[in-house]
Amino acid sequence: MIQSLPLLLISTCVFACMPFFVAAQGIPQGVNISITSNPKFPEPFTPTKLTLEAFGTAVLDEHISWYIDGEPYISGTRSISLTTKGVGESTHVSAVVSQGALPFSVEKTITPSVLTILLETSVPSSPFIKEKMGIPAETPFMAIAHLDQGKKTTAYSYRWELGQGNAGTISGQRVSLNMPLYETLLSVTVTDEQGTLVHQGGTRLIPQTPHLSIYPYMNGVASHFPISNTYIPLRDTETFLASIRHGSQSIPKWFLSGTALTNLENPHLLTLGQLLTAQASLRIEIPYGPFNTLTAQKSITITQ
Repeated sequence: MIQSLPLLLISTCVFACMPFFVAAQGIPQGVNISITSNPKFPEPFTPTKLTLEAFGTAVLDEHISWYIDGEPYISGTRSISLTTKGVGESTHVSAVVSQGALPFSVEKTITPSVLTILLETSVPSSPFIKEKMGIPAETPFMAIAHLDQGKKTTAYSYRWELGQGNAGTISGQRVSLNMPLYETLLSVTVTDEQGTLVHQGGTRLIPQTPHLSIYPYMNGVASHFPISNTYIPLRDTETFLASIRHGSQSIPKWFLSGTALTNLENPHLLTLGQLLTAQASLRIEIPYGPFNTLTAQKSITITQ
């Protein structure tokens, strides 16, 4: 019994140290094996799925063993799930394939980071809003990328891309742009000094659309509150004021029950006499966007 004890201890040590032992064996020539993660760039404390991808050889699930931070995790599966640690805290994952004459392993280190894109302009922009709104089209602004990797300090390069179909612009953390005419993706790719991909992310730029309102207007003074949906006339003759905010086109068009009203002395004011029907719709609209192909509008219902 005493003589068999050292053999038992040696066997246990070989199994526990396997990730470090087999790593030295290397991947066979002509075989491409890697660990992919979803999401590709996980943020802190994010559920992440890891999958063993093999090309050039057929790897059976029962021959795969997973280790996390050097400790056995699970065997017999091609994919595992874990939750990442905090910013800058690494998780070391290895998958050991015991198929064939010699086992081999592939490793991946996951270090969560947070990529934030801020917009610097006269309109405030919150880093917690994924879709950046509130900047009128064609307005200049500064985009700023901030990569938080905890205490790690590394010089990075940034490639900015606005929309699709262009090769991107090499820049620093800041790049000067104009707000596009329509919703567009602004993406940034971050690489380190060796050209290794570190992080990739983006935000959708949504130009500010015109905001239209209709106010009751009497004796040269507009009401403090716009008409929401329905308006009941108080007099035989009513006047309405069109208010436009954030629109490059300042002259509205009026429509009464679908019919355009033209030749107005003041296009912002509309005076209506007693309606012939019990109910009518009143609408104002202005064109905006690329080549004025979009229309902003506001409609109310007038009831007797």
